[in-house]
Amino acid sequence: MSIGFYAVAITVVDFETSESIQPLSRVPIQFLLHIWDSTTNLCNTPPLYLGDVSPDECIFVAPGQNLSVLLRIQVKCANSTLSNIIGVYPQGFSQSSIYQDPYDKTINIFMVNYSASASQVGQNLFCFAGVDSIGNQADSTCLRFTVQVPLSSLNTLYFKNATRFPTGTVSKYQSNWTLLYPSNTTYVRPTTEALIRFKLLSTQQDYFTLNVVTQPSNVLYLSDRLLMYTTTLFLPGQNYCIIFDPGVFLPIATCFRDSMGITDTSFWTINIPAEAPTTLITTTTTVSSTTTLKIRT
Repeated sequence: MSIGFYAVAITVVDFETSESIQPLSRVPIQFLLHIWDSTTNLCNTPPLYLGDVSPDECIFVAPGQNLSVLLRIQVKCANSTLSNIIGVYPQGFSQSSIYQDPYDKTINIFMVNYSASASQVGQNLFCFAGVDSIGNQADSTCLRFTVQVPLSSLNTLYFKNATRFPTGTVSKYQSNWTLLYPSNTTYVRPTTEALIRFKLLSTQQDYFTLNVVTQPSNVLYLSDRLLMYTTTLFLPGQNYCIIFDPGVFLPIATCFRDSMGITDTSFWTINIPAEAPTTLITTTTTVSSTTTLKIRT
């Protein structure tokens, strides 16, 4: 067969039995073949993983949380396409259909969805590799989905119950917060954004947050402690907790235990005293005047 493009048209028919003559249905199928000389330009370059998430990076997820990650694989050989993705899918994983990047036809995109369960606490590896139409297979890429419950954190500050203050009853104007590092432990500011959250205990909603990367004047990494400065008034009569996202102390890409967050709501709690209602007393003063009439004679 000569090099070039060929159109192929076939019809698939099915019969009720092997002796039937009249088909039950007919399905026409058309496809395009591209023939090229593979011996002239033999390509052995496997597909390349391009992802928003770096290989071997830890992705922290809580039980019951649904997480979606966009993945990209690029074919490197001319005239080839991505023919398959082989992978190991742990429980709770599903994959979307694959589609081409509209701006670069060599890049193929698909979505991986993960619903974590409490029985999967720890690391759950999702490993995959792309295979192109020539047969080149990429090296396996693995992503580490780490399921963490609040009491399972191995972060040194949580594990050693690091000193933090103030705690308990504080003023609604409180703005300075200190977390002391254990001996022989120190941290530097990460380069990937992560949040310190002041949450309302009653609703578990964020009341105030600090971004450790974009708010350097509000979050100070000293050699022996972490200092935080808030710029909000806390609501009287409310209880709060302070939690730390994964990546506040070490980049999550390291997968070290100190890259884990501190999400136990009982680790650092504060309460703001209720204020007595203000009573407004209004006093009315009545001024009387007397007029004297003189009778002329």
